[in-house]
Amino acid sequence: MKKSFSLLICILLVISACCVFQACGNNDQILYSTDLMKEVYANEINDIDISKEFIAGYVDFAFELFREQKIEGNSLISPLSIMLALAMTANGAVGDTQTEMLEVLSDGMSMQQLNDCLYSYVNSLPSNDSDKLSIANSIWFRKDGIYVLKSFLQTNADYYGAQAYAADFDRKTVDDINAWVNKKTDGMVGKIIEDIDSSTVMFLINALLFDAEWETKYTKGSTVSDTFYNQNGSEVTTDFLCSSEKIAYTKTCVRLTKMYKNGNYSYVALMPNQNVGLDEFMQSIDYEYYCTIMNSVGCEATVRIPKYENEYDTSLKDCLYNMGMVRSFGACADFTGMSAEGGLFISDVIHKTHIVFDEAGTKAGAVTAVIMSKTSMPSEKPVYFNRPFVYFIVDNTTKLPIFVGTLENF
Repeated sequence: MKKSFSLLICILLVISACCVFQACGNNDQILYSTDLMKEVYANEINDIDISKEFIAGYVDFAFELFREQKIEGNSLISPLSIMLALAMTANGAVGDTQTEMLEVLSDGMSMQQLNDCLYSYVNSLPSNDSDKLSIANSIWFRKDGIYVLKSFLQTNADYYGAQAYAADFDRKTVDDINAWVNKKTDGMVGKIIEDIDSSTVMFLINALLFDAEWETKYTKGSTVSDTFYNQNGSEVTTDFLCSSEKIAYTKTCVRLTKMYKNGNYSYVALMPNQNVGLDEFMQSIDYEYYCTIMNSVGCEATVRIPKYENEYDTSLKDCLYNMGMVRSFGACADFTGMSAEGGLFISDVIHKTHIVFDEAGTKAGAVTAVIMSKTSMPSEKPVYFNRPFVYFIVDNTTKLPIFVGTLENF
């Protein structure tokens, strides 16, 4: 169990980020939105042991999502940020909509099991002066545009510590949301939205930032200029950091593990062998294979790794749809556990990240926003049965067809 848990910590630092709460000045104050959590008090929740099913599901979710959204060039996602934002949303989903979301997020765990595991996992993550980690969640909804059920807010307060704000969804709300994001990521992600569509009635947002020093810092003179060979075959000269690190060789890749101060977290890099393409390598990784790679015995070796700073932003709508969250994005969505009015659906899931990897350590921020919209039914283009079709007359007790026919010609 401890081994599996440590594996999950490692993957978070390869493709994930977390957030530190720090003040950023008066312009970061939420000025125009009403804080509704003054009326909602979080209940005490007991921690549980993190199940292997949760860990395996998390790893599979992380890599499948990464593969689905991967485009040519540098990319970075925080699966923890994405899962937390979607789990908050799933607490307002009902029936098949929630079932699909849970299947994608956790390989079919119940909503209660997912809430318990995420709550306990997040609470277990250490945070110190030299390896700071914190997580923030918030829910924003349009004043007079939607009535949000108190039970939904209560669940998200209990398990996710979510703040909730009622706002006019005007330019001032855009400023408030972006100020919250900027503050919770210590400026790593300055803003998440540009404007608010008239059909948008809710945002469910997670913000994370990881900020840690190396256990063994790079010394003066450890930076050298060398060649990096790009995926497209071109070459570029850039700065590399040189040090002695723990390396493990497997059949398909070489693994670098570099510890952060206090030993709570580590940076892990996997470089495929020269005869293995990066896309091919990523396609092969699942929970079992990941465990095999991470359990490989390491040895000390001289390592050069480039300094880098990257920003990345993407819409996850198509990825999540392809992974099985179909109902959530269309007219068939059922989020009546969020608001009894109905007509709600997820119009987009936006994800932004920023990472700095240098001599001192690593600082990486991530924000995920689930955008909920409301529409009058029907919301989509009408469907015309203007081509030959098959039809049934069905016994509703057994759901068996009494008649089966086709209409092909008039």
